[in-house]
Amino acid sequence: MTGSQEVGKAREATLNLRHEIELVTPALRRFAQALSSETEELASGCGDDIVHEALLRALKYERPPHGLSVRLWMYGLVCNVHRQEAGANQAVARDIRMRRHHTLREANGALWPEPLVAVTSALQKLDVEIRECLLLVALEGLSYAEVTEVLKIPMDVMLARLSRARATLAVQMKYNAVRPAPTGTRPLPSAHLRLVK
Repeated sequence: MTGSQEVGKAREATLNLRHEIELVTPALRRFAQALSSETEELASGCGDDIVHEALLRALKYERPPHGLSVRLWMYGLVCNVHRQEAGANQAVARDIRMRRHHTLREANGALWPEPLVAVTSALQKLDVEIRECLLLVALEGLSYAEVTEVLKIPMDVMLARLSRARATLAVQMKYNAVRPAPTGTRPLPSAHLRLVK
């Protein structure tokens, strides 16, 4: 193979990678926003920042590890970026998110009785490692085996985290008291978390 052919092949591989990344980017944004555990209005910017950094890393690495699909690789990068941004300041960041969430809902005049409000509030209270498992399965529809690939953890660890997430979320949802919104209040979109059995 000549030098020009090698350059052409490398360029084609880069273009193919960019195309595959573009196809999964909308799902990555949805996942990052949910992982950030903020309200729709506030999570958008934070989620976009996480995805942007993940995209930069993907283009720097040029290709996923051997045997890993671009889709699963990108989910893993998003998780890594989010963890690194949270870091030692996770508790502080979560407190800020909760105060913003409370302020935003009060500014709109009510605690909306929509599933998204209750789910968002409950997600904020989950540790990052178990929130990842829950969202990858319930929101993104990944199989258990795929989640272990994304997070690079054994199956038994993944199942334990998922079980903890389900149990904690159920308790939080049970005790999240909401009151009806006044007439004319704009409702939030419904949540789309699948039931995880």
